[in-house]
Amino acid sequence: IKYDVKNYLLYVGDKEYKIPLKEAMLMEMFIRKPRQVFTREQIIDRIWGLEADILESNIEIYVHHLRKRLEDTNVKIETVRGVGYMLKEK
Repeated sequence: IKYDVKNYLLYVGDKEYKIPLKEAMLMEMFIRKPRQVFTREQIIDRIWGLEADILESNIEIYVHHLRKRLEDTNVKIETVRGVGYMLKEK
């Protein structure tokens, strides 16, 4: 996979995805620090700000969208139960 931070473009094989800002911010977190577990609180703080009233289901939706885009790659977003998420090789 390749990711163009400036233009929010995710390249998976021969496919190009223009991804929404919040999804792009999440992808950037994962790509910059693969194999690091990000807590839900860290994700909320980075993407929405600590004062935001965001449900965990919002995070799950963005993670779900990214997982779908990464299905045919050698990486995945793994749930670390009770903690958060991390990007890792399959």
